[in-house]
Amino acid sequence: MIENGIISRYQLWFLVTNFILGGSILILPSSIVTVARQDAWISFILATMIGILFSYILIRLSKRFPNMTIIDISEHLLGKKIGKVIGILYAWFFLHLSVLLISDAANYIGITALRNTPKIVIVILSTLLIYMVIHYGLEVLARSNSFFSYIAAFGFWFSIIFSIPYMDPKKLTPILSEGFMPSIRGAYPVTGFPFAELVVFMMILPFVNKKKHITKVFISGVLVGSFTLIVSIIATILVLNVRPVEMSLFAPFNMVRIINIGEFLTRLEAIISISYMLTVLTKMLVSFYGSIMAIGQVFELTDVRPLIIPLIIITASLHFILNRGIVELIEVAATTWTPYSLFMGVVIPILFLILSYFRKNK
Repeated sequence: MIENGIISRYQLWFLVTNFILGGSILILPSSIVTVARQDAWISFILATMIGILFSYILIRLSKRFPNMTIIDISEHLLGKKIGKVIGILYAWFFLHLSVLLISDAANYIGITALRNTPKIVIVILSTLLIYMVIHYGLEVLARSNSFFSYIAAFGFWFSIIFSIPYMDPKKLTPILSEGFMPSIRGAYPVTGFPFAELVVFMMILPFVNKKKHITKVFISGVLVGSFTLIVSIIATILVLNVRPVEMSLFAPFNMVRIINIGEFLTRLEAIISISYMLTVLTKMLVSFYGSIMAIGQVFELTDVRPLIIPLIIITASLHFILNRGIVELIEVAATTWTPYSLFMGVVIPILFLILSYFRKNK
């Protein structure tokens, strides 16, 4: 094992919850509302049900190989050569996800806060944070995330509670006016972003110290993160209405901007921004950690720390090569990313699970 750190199941719970929220809570509402309209919340519920099924598949696979990452499992089931090819694919997938998240964070900060700041400055600061945490390993990642989770949760729920006076229940009606199909179509991109991406936790699950209740911990983390997303999309529609959400790049951010209670509580968008960036940072760190661990295992390295800086440089460079702005990023997340993510995060783990039972019976 390259990683010697151990995390608790509670730290795993916080990681899973923030991973679900990271990048999703501000980007997904507009793209899903475009498809499902006022029934977007139903799309999220459907996607959550599918996401729980995905989670159960990953946990079952992990329990069959309790001390193995997905890279180890692929080599065990498919042999060294093919297993390493699959490992390289996963290393790229996790790295690609990290690039998208850095682009997400850079675009968000550039549009909402630091409009005159060059994106390269934002990217450099993001990659410095990655280096500082990843250098000290999984335990530091998990501990820092557990601490910042309380701040993120406070920001989200504070924003929701103080937006209640601006909510109009009529904006959620009529329910299912165009049938169930728009809600199903709206659920499709959510299955790929963020639920299929949970496969990155196959690089972390071997390092959880008490695995007895890991199914309950993992799935409850998915449920809490998903519940927060559902509440967020409902609140956003109730406050802004369908059309403004559809036209907005960051609908929850715009929702919080209109809060003005007694000329005292105003300009609260900074609160939601801090919460959003903390969850994005968690997802970015988990993805980057998965990538660097995958590379280390594929090439059988004993220490991955020398890879951190080169991989950070590659990640930052890919951001400027692949990033075409927030509009394209949202479009990619809602379209082409989904089949790609489902293949890596669902299809391959299912095949591994089937193959593991087949080889055992044989």
